[in-house]
Amino acid sequence: MMSNVQKILIILWSFSATVLSAIDDGNIISFELVEGMILVKGEVNGKIGEFIFDTGSSGLAIHSIEKNLKDGTVISTVDGISMAANTSIDKVSIDGFILSEIQSAINIDLSKVSRDTGRDIIGVIGWSLLTESLITIDYEQQRIIIGKSRGHCVVDYNQHHILKLNMRSIRDDLPTVEVYFRNQKLTFAFDTGAPLNIIDKDFVELGFANANSAFNDQIILDKNIHVRDNLFRVQDLEHFNEIDGILSVSGLNANKVIIDRGNSRIFVFWKKNMDIQ
Repeated sequence: MMSNVQKILIILWSFSATVLSAIDDGNIISFELVEGMILVKGEVNGKIGEFIFDTGSSGLAIHSIEKNLKDGTVISTVDGISMAANTSIDKVSIDGFILSEIQSAINIDLSKVSRDTGRDIIGVIGWSLLTESLITIDYEQQRIIIGKSRGHCVVDYNQHHILKLNMRSIRDDLPTVEVYFRNQKLTFAFDTGAPLNIIDKDFVELGFANANSAFNDQIILDKNIHVRDNLFRVQDLEHFNEIDGILSVSGLNANKVIIDRGNSRIFVFWKKNMDIQ
């Protein structure tokens, strides 16, 4: 049975965002993994809480209760349509580092996310706000390393399976990868903000599962890497017609992930004693 948090709104949106980051090359942001989501401590508008670090989002979202969004605009999320309102933010502090001169942001109601996680979620940090070319997510040490070279990520290559994925950006910077699911090649968003995998309801007709149901299955990232027992949910993704599903990065159970934006590559590392093949 899925926990409540696995039923929460998973943010997935796009809008243009430009930022001047005060984060230097090789700096580290600590995080906590909660129900498959990366949470980082931060502050905005004098409020201290936690942000979701989400590669499925292109910009900055700040929590605002729904009644304040009645005059907002409609945006597409993975759970359908939500109300949002444009806003301006001078700066955001993330684990002591400053993101400044943010040109655009949105307000969206994140109350349900806070209730389901039991945490004070004050916003969502889209990965395009971190302007450096390389983002390393170290799940073992629970830290994000922002840098311009892979020298900041120390990996014992003899002790790891290493997978290189080609990355294609769509919708103003949403990273996607090709995966194989039940003998079909599909395009999935590569999403650190998703607590479980999502597959589009169109595949229900192929007998995969019933609509809105959850099931476990393996996902194949290439011919040698089969990740078993991944949790999937069937959902309507008609508003995201360029993708067939959403890949939960935490569901891969990897030790480290490097997103190389400059070269459009994603590197995934598993220790060789892990049962993934």
